[in-house]
Amino acid sequence: PPSWLAAIAPAPWQMTFIALALPGAPLLLLVLRLREPTRRTVATSAPSPAGVWPQLRAHANVYGPLFAGSACLVATSYAVVSWGPSVLAREFGWTIREVGTAVGAIMLTTAPAGVLAGGLLADRGSQREGVQAYARVLRLAALLALPLAIACAFARTGTELFVAMAALQFATGLAIGVGPAAVQPITPPT
Repeated sequence: PPSWLAAIAPAPWQMTFIALALPGAPLLLLVLRLREPTRRTVATSAPSPAGVWPQLRAHANVYGPLFAGSACLVATSYAVVSWGPSVLAREFGWTIREVGTAVGAIMLTTAPAGVLAGGLLADRGSQREGVQAYARVLRLAALLALPLAIACAFARTGTELFVAMAALQFATGLAIGVGPAAVQPITPPT
């Protein structure tokens, strides 16, 4: 190849980012074709920021646990992908390639599966029990995440840690989309 091409050619680690981004290009084209649906009602005025605080105070028993619980589950998810790779390498002797492959597999499989499962559970449950379904999914995520986080802390082998991390990412994934979605039906439009 010409020397100028070698000078601009991406490094192998950069090719990883490019390869991961490529499937998004056709998806972007599909998203650009989406049109916003016709609204059934039109807001007569923008909501007042001053009206937010009274709403939050009046329903603190709902918003407080919802925000705090969702934040804790998301922080747990971030902790796993931040802390787990170092532990796999330092404590259990995994190579960078092994860690990257394992954590990448988790992030491409169990984490999105948890997000999808959480949404499906909340959608199906909301048809029967309304907004309580969101809270039920968030409680399920927390109940599953606690023992799995403990399992991560006490893993005796890299394989045990990997399995616990994968399951924990699924559990925390249940809450990733459901937490924000739960705010919409309980918050008035203005």
